[in-house]
Amino acid sequence: MTRGFFITGTDTEIGKTFVTAGLAALLREEGCDVGVFKPLMSGERRENKTSDAYLLKNMSQVSDSLEEINPFQFDEPLAPALAQKRAGTRFTPIMSWRRGQNYRKSMTPC
Repeated sequence: MTRGFFITGTDTEIGKTFVTAGLAALLREEGCDVGVFKPLMSGERRENKTSDAYLLKNMSQVSDSLEEINPFQFDEPLAPALAQKRAGTRFTPIMSWRRGQNYRKSMTPC
């Protein structure tokens, strides 16, 4: 029984979101309860049809809002730590972890 996947990489623009979206779509097609989560995103509004959050929502067909999928969005195309500092907001990794816990609690394994 798989409880979840955590897709990560050491660089930007290497396909993490694309692989995640494809995997979510495949699992959904197989009847699995799917949730997607992109905790941080900078440089693009989540509502933009080319954003990672939009791609994840569209491919996974989840009913979650874009804000639930991507709770921390920063406008400047910078590393999230610098983007949030320049935006004058406070973000900690534990904040992201807590938001992600909602998915784990509500999902039924496939």
